[in-house]
Amino acid sequence: MIDWTPYLKSISEKYAQWETFYTLTDVEGKTRPAKTAPLLRDLWVQTIEKEPQNRQERPERPEKPERFTVLDGLRKYATNHVLLKGRPGSGKSTALARLLLEESVGAQSLRPNQQNQAKIIQIPILIELRLYETSILDLILQFLKRHKLIIDSNTLESWLLENQNFRPLLLFDGINELPSDTARQNLKNFRQQYAEISMIFTTRDLGSDDLNIEKKLEMLPLTEPQMRDFVKAYLPEKGEEMLKQLGNRLKELAETPLLLWMLCSVFDNHQNKIPANLGLVFQIFTGIYDKKLKADVSTYQESRDWWRELLQVLAWKMTQGESKTEIQVAISRTEAEEELSKFIKNKGFPEYYSKQWLKDLLKYHLIHLEGNDKIAFRHQLIQEYYTAEELKKKLPHLSDEQLQWDYLNYLKWTEPVALLLGMLDKKTDALRVVNLALVVDKKLGARLAGEVKKDWQQETVALVLGLNLPQLFTIELLKMTRSDAAIFRLIQFLKNSNSDVRRNAAKALFKIGGSKIIIPELIKASEHSYIPELIKALEHSYKKYFCSQASLVNIKLKAAISSLIEALEDPYKYARNQSAEALFKIGTEAAIAKLLKALEDSDWGVRGNAAEALGEIGTEAAMTELIKCLKNPDFVTLNDGDTFSKSIKALDAIQNKLKYYHPLSQPMNQQVYISYNWQEDSNEMANQLVQAFAAKGIEIIRDKTHTTYKDSIKNFMRQIGQGKCVVAVISDRYLKSENCMFELVEIARNGDFYQRIFPIILPDARIYKDFERIDYLKYWEDEKAKLQAKYKQLDLVNTNSIMATLNLYDEIRDNIDNLTNILKDMNNLNIDLHSQSEFAAMIEAVETKLAEDSQKLSNQSPVKSESKYTIHAKNFQIIEKGDGQIQDSSS
Repeated sequence: MIDWTPYLKSISEKYAQWETFYTLTDVEGKTRPAKTAPLLRDLWVQTIEKEPQNRQERPERPEKPERFTVLDGLRKYATNHVLLKGRPGSGKSTALARLLLEESVGAQSLRPNQQNQAKIIQIPILIELRLYETSILDLILQFLKRHKLIIDSNTLESWLLENQNFRPLLLFDGINELPSDTARQNLKNFRQQYAEISMIFTTRDLGSDDLNIEKKLEMLPLTEPQMRDFVKAYLPEKGEEMLKQLGNRLKELAETPLLLWMLCSVFDNHQNKIPANLGLVFQIFTGIYDKKLKADVSTYQESRDWWRELLQVLAWKMTQGESKTEIQVAISRTEAEEELSKFIKNKGFPEYYSKQWLKDLLKYHLIHLEGNDKIAFRHQLIQEYYTAEELKKKLPHLSDEQLQWDYLNYLKWTEPVALLLGMLDKKTDALRVVNLALVVDKKLGARLAGEVKKDWQQETVALVLGLNLPQLFTIELLKMTRSDAAIFRLIQFLKNSNSDVRRNAAKALFKIGGSKIIIPELIKASEHSYIPELIKALEHSYKKYFCSQASLVNIKLKAAISSLIEALEDPYKYARNQSAEALFKIGTEAAIAKLLKALEDSDWGVRGNAAEALGEIGTEAAMTELIKCLKNPDFVTLNDGDTFSKSIKALDAIQNKLKYYHPLSQPMNQQVYISYNWQEDSNEMANQLVQAFAAKGIEIIRDKTHTTYKDSIKNFMRQIGQGKCVVAVISDRYLKSENCMFELVEIARNGDFYQRIFPIILPDARIYKDFERIDYLKYWEDEKAKLQAKYKQLDLVNTNSIMATLNLYDEIRDNIDNLTNILKDMNNLNIDLHSQSEFAAMIEAVETKLAEDSQKLSNQSPVKSESKYTIHAKNFQIIEKGDGQIQDSSS
């Protein structure tokens, strides 16, 4: 019997930081930078509809695609094999790394029963297909060996066939990275031979073999809110400026986690400027990376001066592959040294430099050493960028025939050519490539037409239009360009008498306009000639595509606004959602009544956009009605989660905009919260605080006297996290309470943790010695393991809330060390001193913080003295939350 314990333990240690897998800067001799990428846990997938062999067999009502978080989707369909497709950098490999870790941790918490009826324990194994040499079995053996399990092939085969108590979960990463047809056939045979084993496969979404796997999932692009949250978290001081510069180009440049992270890195290190296209993003990113490393590493002879060229040589060798159709994403160290040796010799250096220069690259740059002494780039996108740089040098020397037959004709060159077009300096070169691509494949040419520099896209799109193809095919090609230059022509198709043409033009416009703003010059040039078409679309069957268009062009015509307001009651939720978003961007008081009604919409997206729209309108009327909603228990229950938070933020935005506060609303920047556990000592401490603050004229609102039946606990805990001042009674049970620790993590997540928290440390909170604080880390690791063990026994469909709790336990485990370290470093005073002084020091510190916040607000704009809206120093509230209890801050 195989002992899996060392293997599972090794996986748990190696993959503990799965969320950093797409970060490219973890190289030898360099510590991970202080500014790491924010966590993107909630990546989503949806099922892909199976294409019928005969188009006439297509059902009138095709099945609606299902959506899952990526791990839920993979777990649901792994038993019968599932294929995960996605764009480069979309998070496929990261998802497998996370799944590998979670399954390994879960397996360690399970043990077979002592009786014969044993539990089934799933053993996850990651198979990186780019490392393929001889067989799939050898790849599995290599991975096991790297993680402290050495078995022979016979033992492995027996286990794969029998697997009684310990069943394999095979995670195959990168079908598109297999080096040959032989390797692909071997994988197909393996899948058929072991059909009863749970398997997950990943591949790019570009023309790769699907192994005849029936169930397919596709990675969904990041949503705009996800992107914006990521940018603000990564660049807290520069994020707003970056988003402002990007405008509606955010999705164009950064639809995947990897590209978004790279874009943030470029903005942060490139004088706060956004590159014009994706090719330049790569160019600047690698240039910054290169420059930073050269400044502080010691290398052999002159290697650092040739790093870019050396990487181009390696990338070119890999992309060329062993045949015109195959690509290599890993080559042997010997092959790499041979290629570098040729380059070095041509530059007049001794050939023996190649070994040491390769070592320098492996230590300090964007390649690394994988299993079996293989050299690979840290991401295939990086390989494709350096390939594009090399192709740029070769382009002037390639004939039209060579460019078509040797490059444009093969799928593996599509991404490098797309990156190349963004970097070309001469318009004639760009037009030449697009023209030749249209001859090879019209869809390829259309895609590349949208990759050239923006100033040249009018001409490349004109090349597509010049093909004089049937209207529906022309619309399809224009959509594939994703270019602003295609918008005007697509608008003309809206006037077509054929309903199919109009419908497809609407879809194409939405595809383009959803990620780019229609430029003001185009609006002026057309003199709003297409506005009637947009309004007609709103009034008829195209609402779902054009509510967003209306906001993108900032239409403020009365007719358009009227249509948008009417669309808030459309039966189709997408139309309601986009109408609310459009009204948010336009901002008009005429919409207040309907937007307030939309706050009760059944769809959370509509409610959230309506709240933001009210905040943008920013009038006292909007504020008054919004406060009434926030005081309504039914509204609070309906808007559990982010939409409630958006309503609070909208109210805050209006109050700050008007520079005064409505009498129904307590000033949000003057709220003081208390967070504590309901154990006896903590509860008694809360009672003492109530009395002490009351003696100073500060009212405490307690859950016991002010809570309403069915109030949302989670919403209130989020409000605590946003509080300007938070009194925290820290005890042993507090540090072991899910709710209390949620609050503490939320306080930290909202920034200025040190300034905003006012702690009292009870004697049983063991935070002052490191070996005792370790017990709290271990406690949360154990809590997660227990929940995960139960979780594995379920059908994993519709378990998002349980998964959210597991993620919370992860966050607590990741943060508790740092947070308790900050708390122990504060001069908290002991309990006796606090009690004897009636908490004088704490009250003074809280009042000082509140006074500073009031002063900051009054400095922004004068406040009318002695008005009913004046903020008085003692007019504060403490809002108390006992563990598991709630008080609405607006009460």
